[in-house]
Amino acid sequence: MKSPIKWMGGKSNSIKKILPLMPEHKTYVEPFFGGGWIYFAKEPCKIEVINDINSDLVNFFEVLRTQYDDFIHRFEYVIKSKELFLEYRNTMSDKSLSNLERAFRFYYVNQNAFGGLIRYNQKGNCNSPFGGNPDYKHTNGNMWDFNKLEIVHERIKKTFIENDTYENIIKKYDRDYTLFYFDPPYVCKDGKYNGKNDFDYDNLLEQCKNIKGKFILTLNSEFEEMFNEFNVIHNEVHYSIGCTTESSKEYKEIIVLNY
Repeated sequence: MKSPIKWMGGKSNSIKKILPLMPEHKTYVEPFFGGGWIYFAKEPCKIEVINDINSDLVNFFEVLRTQYDDFIHRFEYVIKSKELFLEYRNTMSDKSLSNLERAFRFYYVNQNAFGGLIRYNQKGNCNSPFGGNPDYKHTNGNMWDFNKLEIVHERIKKTFIENDTYENIIKKYDRDYTLFYFDPPYVCKDGKYNGKNDFDYDNLLEQCKNIKGKFILTLNSEFEEMFNEFNVIHNEVHYSIGCTTESSKEYKEIIVLNY
């Protein structure tokens, strides 16, 4: 199955490469969930945990899990317009709104933003541009892909959803029977992690060194030397949503395994 949203750095084109690498596991954890393409593509296991530092994203999936009927009902009589897009974009992170309304506005912006790209400025405010024409290719002529949303709702019913730092998630769920899939922010011109341009890869390396369970990690290829104490596999992937206007091309990345 597919992710219900578009997300920068999503791994839709790496699924066939990553899934065969997965060892047996009882617990599956994604500390950098994003669009969750690997989670949605893999077979469910006994315990599954998805986490992201982005509270807008986490709230969307939690509402889809627990308030699905009300969420779908919210789309009745909603039109597609730039005016509404800008209003929802500027208010989707407003925590004075109900969780349901925040989730609705997040999804509206994601589906109507140019390329489906949700991005934030340094103040943490969404500044995604309006997309213009609807993408009928993936919605069978409808503005909203409710069939996909229903499938996702069923998939995440028994999944634990967290909104925390990846370090805390590792500490909480690390066991010898746990498989982590790490998809941290990639180094790119306009990429941001929680509204910031920097990410501490040295800290990520130290976290990986101390993991009791197993992990799969995807990164830019320039980190190969830094993570060369682990098993490193090369991969080339095409990104349709990326960091720059030249993002629609092949990129070299690495898949890092501690087994």
